[in-house]
Order: sequence, then structure tokens, then C-alpha cells
Amino acid sequence: MREQIKKTFIESKKFRIVVILELCLLLTAMCGLFGKNDTVFSCVEEMQGEIQLDPISLKGGVYEVTAVYQAESGSASEFMVTDNSGRYKVLYGNTIPLFGDLDSITFTFWLAESSQNIVIRTGPGENSNLTVREIRIRETNAGSRIAIFGILSVSLLLNGIWIYLRYVKTHEECTKKRVVFWGLVGIIGLVSVPLLTDYCINGMDLIFHLVRIEGVKEGLLSGQIPVRIQPNWLYGYGYAASIFYGDTFLAIPALLRMLGLPVQTAYKLFLLVLNIATALTAYVCFRNSFRDSWAGLIAAMLYTWSPYRVYDLYGRAALGETIALTFLPILCYGFYLIFTSDTTKKEYRHLWVVPTVGFTCIIQSHTLSCLMMGGMALLLCILYMKKVCRIQTFLVLCKTGLFTLLINAWFLVPFLDYYITGDFVVNHLGGVSVQARGVYLVHYLFAFFRDGISSNTDNMGMQQTESLGVGFAVTVCLFVYLWIVFTGRYKEKEQTKIQEYGSKIALIGGIVMILSTNFFPWDYLQHSNRIFSALISSLQFPMRLLTVTSLCFAFVAGLVVWQIHKWEKPAVFRIFVIGIMGIAILTTQYLTNDTLKSRLPLYLYNAENMGTTGVGGGEYLPAGTDMFRFKAGEYTAGEGTVITKKDSLYVVNSNSNDSYVDVPLLFYKGYQARDTNSGESLMITQGENGKVRVTLPAGYAGAFSVSFVSPWYWRAAEIISLLCVLVLGASVLWRRRYVENV
Repeated sequence: MREQIKKTFIESKKFRIVVILELCLLLTAMCGLFGKNDTVFSCVEEMQGEIQLDPISLKGGVYEVTAVYQAESGSASEFMVTDNSGRYKVLYGNTIPLFGDLDSITFTFWLAESSQNIVIRTGPGENSNLTVREIRIRETNAGSRIAIFGILSVSLLLNGIWIYLRYVKTHEECTKKRVVFWGLVGIIGLVSVPLLTDYCINGMDLIFHLVRIEGVKEGLLSGQIPVRIQPNWLYGYGYAASIFYGDTFLAIPALLRMLGLPVQTAYKLFLLVLNIATALTAYVCFRNSFRDSWAGLIAAMLYTWSPYRVYDLYGRAALGETIALTFLPILCYGFYLIFTSDTTKKEYRHLWVVPTVGFTCIIQSHTLSCLMMGGMALLLCILYMKKVCRIQTFLVLCKTGLFTLLINAWFLVPFLDYYITGDFVVNHLGGVSVQARGVYLVHYLFAFFRDGISSNTDNMGMQQTESLGVGFAVTVCLFVYLWIVFTGRYKEKEQTKIQEYGSKIALIGGIVMILSTNFFPWDYLQHSNRIFSALISSLQFPMRLLTVTSLCFAFVAGLVVWQIHKWEKPAVFRIFVIGIMGIAILTTQYLTNDTLKSRLPLYLYNAENMGTTGVGGGEYLPAGTDMFRFKAGEYTAGEGTVITKKDSLYVVNSNSNDSYVDVPLLFYKGYQARDTNSGESLMITQGENGKVRVTLPAGYAGAFSVSFVSPWYWRAAEIISLLCVLVLGASVLWRRRYVENV
């Protein structure tokens, strides 16, 4: 690749000119990083009731607004910055709520071009008695940061495509690679059609995951590495989402938010990244399994366009599960290597790396998906029991399990610590029936999925059903596979390793397909004992198992393409491939178009507008907590204790006995309180309504601070994980060097 870049730069004058222009644009954008952060508007006077200031003039850029105000506790008013020029979407920003329990708010708006009609106004809420004391607007350098990011991204993308296409153009043997390249572009482009709007599709879990992204951003800005308690949730009380729910990959949209991008832009760019990563990962894994580019491309297409994945991506907005779907093919390929490779080769002992990477990425995305894929791996081991009993294979499987646990210890140790020793809502969710959320077998025969609103087949049947299936093109491939198997139309007299592996994947897909239906007796098993009750309740709904069936059946579809390609009948092969592609394109386009038509648009630029209470079922709240009683910045003192809150918190306990102060933070293990002056520790317990309670000794007078400090064994787990990641990296480098030398 280095040689090709050098060759392109030397031989192509046009390429050199383009690179120079890109560098000039980049330098121009970098100049905008300096000379900003000046206040461009200031209004310091008391204004009451409904306020509308005279229009002001601002040039294009990104601006930060700070409003200092006073309102009745428990009330909410509105603050708006709008462009009244009448032009189409010059200003990007949302109406911002002003909560009476706070005294100031800071937010951002984006101005695409200069305007002389920027209007600031407020809308007081009922009984708010809103008084605005100060309004300031300052220009930030976020616009330049966004420009730099955009120039770098577009330049790297265009230059990479230019170099690749030049390479395949000058090498006749790369004609197939060119077709594969444009095939992957088509796969990514078609599934990304809903991202071409100027708004977000309002999926069911969208707000929850957007607040998670904002929580990772705020956690990183507050100095948490890794993020444990996301500080933005529940009016600043914090939420342990990062401990219970892997969010490593959410650092990508969080960093985009830190660059200064609006909420919806960062989110949509991340979805595009996921589409690209899913298509490329699936293609590489399937191609390497089949040793056939066509089979890899078709399997990647059917997997990336799986109706359930599209439903997860847009309709349900299940971001964690969507991220996990990106990495499922890695596990499929990893176990293929383990069960089909020659155990006598020196590199075999390093094959634990691939499935370990797969498991790790899934754990860091969606823990429940990891459990489901663990079940698939267990079924594979049972089907390959003879090979599992080989010492070399057994050791590789043991290494996979051990290194997966060690690499993810930094996440698993806090997770298990809270889950086992804590008392949270999630610990009391057993007994929730799940069978009614299973799919019908007819879902697997569906041709044209639409964006439905119901997955409860017990009440709604198939009416308004969500897109719960594997796709009609996959169904066609499954019938062709059955025909190939029962007619014995294999190219070879005996099954090859890929055919043997494919048959086992097909069997697992069939088993999981039955488990995903509402005919399987989930409720009976759930009520048979406590262990089953807890495990099945955590599944929430059997339709989740469509993640596994989508993977298995996409692999089987690739196997069918591989087999037909082996027949060496070009006409039959072309007709079959074109037919499958045509069906897949038609059904996927129908689904994405219906999703765009059916789902409400959500224009979301500011994080302040989406609120911080979208915790869903509140699974990670301390048990017994009522979040609707929370008030922003509310401190509660025990009898005889006085809180003075001016520039800083100052507390006086005039009692002869211990007293307390409940601070506006949710109680989680790890919080510590220290006196600001002496540094002495103050005892912390759980106070009223799940808040952090700081115990104050008799006669205490002073200020204290509360901060989250990870226990020592969490830090030890982080060190272990870091060392294991280094071992994993060294193993990857060794394997690559060994393969190249061979």
C-alpha cells in the first residue's frame, strides 16, 4: 500500500494537485482555530416574563449562549434563538428548557451563514415567574474543528478510492476486486438511504442511546477514563449506564460531539460508520471462509441488509444490538478456523485471537448478544465434540474463553460487582413473560417487510408487525440449500470442510429459528425454576434471536453461492446471483422507503433539548428510587444542619449528634466525600430516594466535595485487561509475520 501511494503521487500530476488543494483547505480551516471565544453579544439587565430582544447580526459559525435566570422551583420555561430572515435553515438549534431548580444554562447553536435577524426570546412556563438577569453569546472555534474534520475525512476517503481504483485499473488480475469494491459501495449505499435526510428517524430507543452518547462525552470531559458513572443523566444525578452496558464504541460519536457536531449529525455519522464496518467485516469473514469473493459478497449483502438489522438500525434504534451485529461474522469465522484448520501447523495455537476479538467487541457493544453468541458457540462445540476433544483444539478454546474474560475484566469486574453486591431495579426483573414477543414461522417466509409498530404477536398477530425476519432472498437460498443437500448435488464426492461447517451452521440456525418463535414453550420453562426464570427474563423477547438466525442463514446463503459457483456453469451462476441480488435490492429498498415514510422525523441538535430522564425501564437505578421526585441541584439537610450555597457549598451542623446532607447524586458504590480543607473522609451511605448521603460529625462546619473513585480491584482489572490487550496485539503481529513468511 505504501508503494502504491508513493507511485500514485509520483506518476499522477492530477493527484498531486488535488493533495495540494486539500492541504491548502486544511491550513485555511486551521487558521479558524485562533482568535475565537470572544463575546459577540451581551445583555446584562433584569427582564421578566416573555422576552424578545431586538434582532442582532452574526456571521456564520458555532456559538455558545449562556443565560443567567431565576424561576420558581419545579417550573420550566423556554429559551429560543431563532433566525427570522425567512431563509431555509440558516440556524440549527432547538428550544432549550429553563428549569426553575437551576440558575443558568449554556447551550450551542449552529449558524450556516451570516444573518442580520437573529432573535432571542423566552417563553415563561406556568407559574414560573421567570426573571432573566444576563444573556451572553460568544463565538467558538467549533466551526473550524468541524471543517478540519470534514476536510480530513473527505480527503482520506477520496484519496483512498483514487489510489485503489488506480491500482485495480493497472492490474488486469484485479478486475474482480473492482467489482467487489463497487458491490460493497452499493451494499453500504442502499442500507444507508435513510441517513440522507436532514433529520433523525425517531426510533423507539433513540433518546436512550443518544443520552448514553452524551453521557460518554460528559464522562470523558469530566476526566473519567474509562467512563463509569455518566454524569448528565437525571438532572445531573448520574447513572451507571457505563457499568451495566458496554459503551466503548460510543466513544466514536462522543468524540464527534466533542468536536462540536450537533447531536443528530454525530449519531447519523456513527450509523454510517456501522454500515461500512458491518459490510466490510461480513465480506472479509465470509470471503475468507469460502475462499470465494462472490460467495463472500452475496453473504455480506444479505447479512448487512437483513430486515432485522435494518429494523434495529432505524425502527427500533437499538444501538447496542446494532453495534454487536457488526462483529458477529468475526465469531463465525473464528470458530470456522478453529474447527477446520490443520492442528499440526504452528500457527494453529494462535487461532484463539479471532474469536476473542469477536467476543470482546460484542461484550463491549451488547452483553446480551454475547450471551446468545456464546450459546451458538456451545452448540458448535457439541456438534464438533470429537474435534473439541483434541488437545490442540481444546487448548485454543480454553485460550479463547480465558483471554476473553481477561481482556474484558475492566468491564466485567465492575459489572459483576454491582450486579452481585448492589440492589438495583435490574435485580428484580425476573418473572417477566417473554413468549408473546416471539415471531411466527411465517415471518421467515415474508417477502416485503414494512416498518411496523408491534412485536407482540399474542395480541396483534401479524397486523402491523415489525420487520422481524431474515429476508426473502435468504429464504430462497435456504430452499436451494435444502434442494442441494437432499439431491446430493455437491461438486465433490465427499463433503469439504466448508460444507461440513456450513451444515452445522444451518442446523444451529434452524434450532435458533424455532427458539425465536412464539410456539416454543418459553413461559413454561420460565416458570419451572428460578434459574430459568432469571435467564429467560433477561432475554426480554425471543425475537432477539433473529440476530443469530440472520448470521447463520446469511452464511448458508453464501455456501449456496459457493456451491453453485463450483458447478462451473457460468450461465446458471449468473442467473442465480442476479436473481438473489434483484430480490434483495427490491425488498430492502421497499423496507427502507417504508421506514422513511412511516417514522416521524426528529430534528435534534442540542443535547439540552432531549432531556436526561429517558432511562427506559430504569434498570440501573437503585431499587426503590423514584426518579420523578428528583430536582436539579437539590440538597437536603438533616435537622439542625444549615446549607449555605453561594459560590461553593458550605455546611454547618449545630447538633451535638451526627447529621447529614443528601446531595443530588444517585448512590453507587465508589462515591467518596472529603472535607475540602482538611482532606478527611466523611462517611457516605444511601439516603432518601437513592441519593448519596454524607454524614456530618457533630459541630461540623465546612465544605466538602463528593467524587467517584473506582475501587482498587477495578483498577487492578484495568491493568490486567491492558496487559492482555498487549498480548493479543503481539499475537496478531506474530501471526501476520508468520503467514507472510510462509
